[in-house]
Parts: sequence; structure tokens; C-alpha cells
Amino acid sequence: MRRIFRTIICTGICTGAVLSVVGACAGPPHGGFGIEAEREIELRVLAGYDADGDGTLTRAELDAGLARAFRQADGDGNARLNRDEMAAENQRRWAVEGPSASPLIDWNSDGGIDATEFATTARNLFVRLDENEDDVLDVLELSLPRSPFQRPQDGAPDPGIGPGGPGQHRHPA
Repeated sequence: MRRIFRTIICTGICTGAVLSVVGACAGPPHGGFGIEAEREIELRVLAGYDADGDGTLTRAELDAGLARAFRQADGDGNARLNRDEMAAENQRRWAVEGPSASPLIDWNSDGGIDATEFATTARNLFVRLDENEDDVLDVLELSLPRSPFQRPQDGAPDPGIGPGGPGQHRHPA
């Protein structure tokens, strides 16, 4: 009896382990977003702030774009988004970015969103992507990561060569 019980337990554990591995290898569930899809949305959002359309995004362009977006969201012009304005902006973001949209959050719980809270997510994303810390997101920093085994498309820069490529670290060791 004990042997049968032990066999059943062992079989259940092994089956669970196999299903976990298979599930992990299968990728995101239908309708979900993988890392590349999320990164693509982040890049598309930031690219919207590229005012001169040159394919790079400077910190100045980002700040100017965020200020413009905040003024548009601030319907009553009082330099704060109230709950209704927050809800409208969150709905707009959801419509544009879908499930990976970053909602506005009243971080200091004062009942509204100021320009700093409004810009937090985009500014943090900019800092995270600005690998060489030059306050400019260039073509390499604004591109999707690729496998080291994938060849660059014709005319595309090879991220393995030059500043910001593999082996080029943000902070020297």
C-alpha cells in the first residue's frame, strides 16, 4: 500500500515538473505579451516624442513632448490632473498601448497628478534605455534586441560593433 502511494506521489511530482518545463518553453499565453512585444510598445511610445523625426530621441525632445502631452491632458489648465483628467488620460493610453500601457498613478496620494508624476514612467524608461548615458537614445538604443545568431538586415547597423554594443558597459568594471 505504501509503495503504491509513493508511486502515485512520485508520478504526480514528475508530471507536474514536466508540465512546468513545457509551459515555460511554450512562451506567453494567447493574448499575452512577450518581452519583445513589450519592448516594441515602449519604443513606439518613446518614438512618438521624436519631434524632428530623425530617428533619435534627445532628453530635450522627451521633456518638451511630455510637457506638451501634460498640457493636453490638463483640461482645466491648473497644472494638475484631477481624477476625471487622470481617467481620461489612462483611457487614451490604454487605447494606444493596450495591456502594456503604464497608467497614471497618484504616487504622493494628494488627489491629483502633477507634471513630475505624469512624466515619471517615460523618463525612467528613457534612462533605462540610454545605455551610454549621453541623454540621446540613438538608433541602437531604440532598436529591438536581436539574437546573437541573427544577421542584421541589409543596411542595419550591427549592434555588436561600436559604442553601446555587447562588451560596451554602462559602468566600467
